[in-house]
Amino acid sequence: QIKMDKSFKVISARINGKPIQPDQNYFVATSDYLQQGGDSMNFFNNPVNLYDIDYKLRNAIIDYFQKTDTIKSQQDDRFIKE
Repeated sequence: QIKMDKSFKVISARINGKPIQPDQNYFVATSDYLQQGGDSMNFFNNPVNLYDIDYKLRNAIIDYFQKTDTIKSQQDDRFIKE
């Protein structure tokens, strides 16, 4: 969960209800585009470990929708801007 003020300054950042620890390593699932710095996400450039699963995001979406007809949206509290 990320909480930001009106100027987008991070007030708090939590994973499973606990504050993010700067000295802790976390697993992050993302696309190769973002991992390689796309959209200025340069903080993904040098991961401690990188696991390439050779499964494109578009294929995951296609596979999902071959099994699921409709997505039910649900608002949650992962991102809060005060």
